[in-house]
Amino acid sequence: MVFGASLILAGLSTATATASEHTIYVIQRTMHLGLVLPTAEFSRAQWPVSDEVLQWKYVELGWGDEKIYRSQWNQQTMMLQLRALAVPTNAVLLYLGYNAEPESLPFYQKVFKYRVSGEAFARLLGYIRESHQQDASGNFELVEKERMVPVFFYAATGQYIRTNTCNTWTAGALESAGIISPPKKAPVTAKQVLKLLSAGGLSAD
Repeated sequence: MVFGASLILAGLSTATATASEHTIYVIQRTMHLGLVLPTAEFSRAQWPVSDEVLQWKYVELGWGDEKIYRSQWNQQTMMLQLRALAVPTNAVLLYLGYNAEPESLPFYQKVFKYRVSGEAFARLLGYIRESHQQDASGNFELVEKERMVPVFFYAATGQYIRTNTCNTWTAGALESAGIISPPKKAPVTAKQVLKLLSAGGLSAD
């Protein structure tokens, strides 16, 4: 237990990891789940985001309602949350950069660490890439960059609603990497995904 965040190691230990394996973190912020990736795992050529994103050691990634995500850094309201659940809304991808080790950060309740194969990691990156809106050249569309914190928002595909939330997106990402087999019935909740992660990825259906 470090600063209130529990680190759960899964998959192969770093001591036995090979060069073809890649690190993935799954993080919990209250009822929101997201991913953390080391930026060394991909290059600017592979990942058309701002150079400011890739200057950090780690980047947190999450998919969610545009207004809620962008307002949570100043003033998020209950009305916005209810609106997002009731009415389909535009989505964005959050990028949060930092250099600290994920398990040391106080705003994560749980941190799961996985080592996956090169093939599994490539599938995960493909899933994340397809979650971005891209221009004709394949560049990701930057919606906003916060001034005071290393937070970036990129336009995302899909719409946010009760049956398609941040946890649905994260569960899909983990499924693409072969880490879990998520429930088929929507909505997918953080509790369901956490249960799967703790059980080693077995389906909760």
